[in-house]
Amino acid sequence: MLLLRPSWLGHFAENETRQAIYSLDVSSDGVRLVSGGLDGKVRIWDVAKCLAPPEEVEQSGLLATMPAHTGTSGSDDKLLIIWEREEGASVQKRSYGEQEEVKEVWKVHRRLVGHQGDIMDLAWSHDSALLVSTGVDSTVFVWSGTTFEKKKEITAHASSVKGITFDPAGKYFATASDDRTIKVWRTSDLLCEAIISGPFENSPISTYFRRPSWSPDGNNIAAANSMNGLVPAISIINRGTWESDINLIGHEGAVEVVKFNPVIFTRDDVQITIVACAGLDRVLSIWNTVQTRPIATSSDIAEQGISDLAWTPNGLGLFVCSFDGTLTVLRFEEHEFGKALGRDANEEALSKYGAGRHGAVMPESIEQLQLEDASRKETEENRKGRIADLMGDVEVHVNGSKNLAPGGETQIRPQQTLDQEMHEANQKPGNSSNSVTAQERTTSIIDNSVPEPAVMPETTSAETGTIPDTPVAAATPKPYVQKVTMVNGKKRIQPQLISSGPSQPQVLSRPTATTTTPSQTLDISQPSQALPRGGIPSLIIGNKRPAEEEHEDATATKRATNGASAEIPEFMRPAVVAPATTVSQIRLGTPQVKSYVSHNQATGRPYVIEACNAANSHDPAKITFMRGTRIEWVDYLRSAVVLLIGTASFVAAACEDGGVIVWTPSGRRYMSQIVLEAIPVFLEARDDYLMVISSVGILHVWNLKQQRSPFAPVSLAPALDAASSIVDKIRRTSSVTQASITSKGVPIVTLSNGDGFIYHADMQTWLKVSEGWWAISSSYWDASGLVSRNGLPPGIIDLVERRTNDEVMRQGKGRVFSRVVKQALMKEGFENLETIVSIGHLENRLAAAKMLDSKDEYHTVVLMYAQKLAEEGMTLRVEELCRELIGPMTKEIPPSSAWIPSVLGLDKRDLLRECLVQMGRFRGVQRVCTEFAAILKRVTDSADEIPL
Repeated sequence: MLLLRPSWLGHFAENETRQAIYSLDVSSDGVRLVSGGLDGKVRIWDVAKCLAPPEEVEQSGLLATMPAHTGTSGSDDKLLIIWEREEGASVQKRSYGEQEEVKEVWKVHRRLVGHQGDIMDLAWSHDSALLVSTGVDSTVFVWSGTTFEKKKEITAHASSVKGITFDPAGKYFATASDDRTIKVWRTSDLLCEAIISGPFENSPISTYFRRPSWSPDGNNIAAANSMNGLVPAISIINRGTWESDINLIGHEGAVEVVKFNPVIFTRDDVQITIVACAGLDRVLSIWNTVQTRPIATSSDIAEQGISDLAWTPNGLGLFVCSFDGTLTVLRFEEHEFGKALGRDANEEALSKYGAGRHGAVMPESIEQLQLEDASRKETEENRKGRIADLMGDVEVHVNGSKNLAPGGETQIRPQQTLDQEMHEANQKPGNSSNSVTAQERTTSIIDNSVPEPAVMPETTSAETGTIPDTPVAAATPKPYVQKVTMVNGKKRIQPQLISSGPSQPQVLSRPTATTTTPSQTLDISQPSQALPRGGIPSLIIGNKRPAEEEHEDATATKRATNGASAEIPEFMRPAVVAPATTVSQIRLGTPQVKSYVSHNQATGRPYVIEACNAANSHDPAKITFMRGTRIEWVDYLRSAVVLLIGTASFVAAACEDGGVIVWTPSGRRYMSQIVLEAIPVFLEARDDYLMVISSVGILHVWNLKQQRSPFAPVSLAPALDAASSIVDKIRRTSSVTQASITSKGVPIVTLSNGDGFIYHADMQTWLKVSEGWWAISSSYWDASGLVSRNGLPPGIIDLVERRTNDEVMRQGKGRVFSRVVKQALMKEGFENLETIVSIGHLENRLAAAKMLDSKDEYHTVVLMYAQKLAEEGMTLRVEELCRELIGPMTKEIPPSSAWIPSVLGLDKRDLLRECLVQMGRFRGVQRVCTEFAAILKRVTDSADEIPL
């Protein structure tokens, strides 16, 4: 070790006395050293001259002096200044009386204002994406490293924040404060990951700084100004657990600054890291990770306390500054530390924490630059489109309903006005909550106690100017809306599950004039509002259980009649339990027989069908079909009616005896009575399809127009997890909360545990398309469920995930899942969990959209998927996606080729063109993108350089 102290190295006043130096740092290329001191100037030095022996340096190594601050650099004037070197600028000659020669020209690039007191420390992230500053005003400011805009002001500390260090893996940064804590923050969402207070309980608060440092392998934080009992120490904090089990002891005074050597060394085949420590006792100590004593110490290296340390990038030079104005240089030989392993060792050590994939990559071809330019233009158009949307420059408006005023002009009616008009309409005679009119549209049984499920309603055409019968807030989605109800004058806010991911997915493109508007109807049946809270209860029996006698559900509760007449009770009696139920492996709760059951159809020609069940089970049930106030036809059934449903093509009634009767809208019997194995508990319809779920868990789907079933009756047992039960007694399982069917005859079932299933007829199996795991682990989960993607209304998958979100919140499972994910992220090998799960979520959405024939959702998700793969540098999956979309590498598709040129009506090569635009700005996959862009140009015979 060689100790140097050049006479010209330091900050000096006009009388040549040394001024205190508070901070210093070495540039990432190891060429320049920057220092800031009490003289209010920032000075830049030539590192090579600082490390050279004094006899070899003929003149000062000072390169530039920037006297822009009125206080100390960093700074007392509450300003954070970004400097930029002017390449090729002519250096001005010294004026009369100036002693310092300027060799480089630096200008002020930006002044960042935010702190209300002295700035104590600042640090760049290792990828220069973030800049963080701390101050005596107890605040931490996070700035963008590219635009220098303020991203967040953090006020979590209770006292001055005097130190900051970044995780070399880019996942965290840590701030040290006089409130005797170190707080670890995630860079993804700028939220607190951990609070460390144990090592600092007795630490003094009189130190100028508390500058921590993160080890180059990402494993540890070295914390300054900690205590081991009453002895000053340096605590080594472990990543993940954020606990300290090692303390470096030897200093007699408080340690103000610690700094890890940026290089990983090896000795005797053991990797080691080096850390330097200094403080008020004027002692510099250097430690490694394999010895219990310091490998080097230097006492009285300065006359006053040491304020900052800085290593050179090669790890063999250390700069030490002090409050006495001295700047000392220590030069080491490599054998003193061990053999330096180089940057590859750092990247390998950090890769387990998710680092190493987002480094700067140079463009390799002109085609890549063209891809990036196309991607930038697309992003700019999207940004302008979103601004136009926010300014009301589009056809669809949030919080309002679009009506056509006289003359064809568009009239926007505020949501408050619509709510008031609907409330006044409900107060008119004949429009009470218990009356049935043709304007109501969703399937319902008259039951004031049944909550309205959160679904996307069908709305009438915007061209007619009619107002949807359901609240407009549901028809025109609004992001991050929370339901507010009034109870005794107090507001009740319904909580929403928030995803742990860093941000919501970016909107990829702006809708065109032909894009589906939010007033269009979802291609899915509307769930019945007759379900009890929590859904239909389910019982399952273990596989080894023998047949037993009829089981009576003793937990069934009675509902109040809400003041209804005693002659016509709301509930008449429990439904008769079929003998098949007693021996079934699955037993779903059966609906009670009610006095009145009705269904209101608002699309097409509106109608109302209602059933009046007789009090005496020997009397028939009366079916009445009405349009407006006119009764069109009447029918009588032998058995009581428990469920009703209808479309524009047919109406159907499910009866207590397990029969299903179907009529045409004119009253003609569509076919003979359908006989089921047990009483129906779900009855749903869409277009020509009718779906029934019986109380023994058997699902039936029929195409009534063709009078055939797309698949054989299927059991809900796999979805209800009956196969895993090996006990010999009845146990409760998840309830069936909602069931729907699409216009293609695909059934969708949601359980109370949040899982959503669809049945794949060709594979003859249930597929899980949504679960609570995605809600916590995926950064692409939409917690609100009503945020439009790509300017489009929520689709079927959005609706299924919204149901999952509601169930997870209702049962309070969000906190449990969050704890599981957090514990997993702390374990070694699970650092990329969020990224991997997010990609899996997108792949699951792609498969589900294809299965459900949801064209718009598939188009949106495939672009998001391509962008995420490129962002993460997953070259193999990007290549696989491109090959799937481009097909044969020829203009004409060979007749023998099994490749289908379209998916859900979307041309695959057009999709590839859009995906290449999204992936173009990520240079990590540039070779794949430019290769397939050239192939796409050839097979599409495009005249452009690149067909984008």
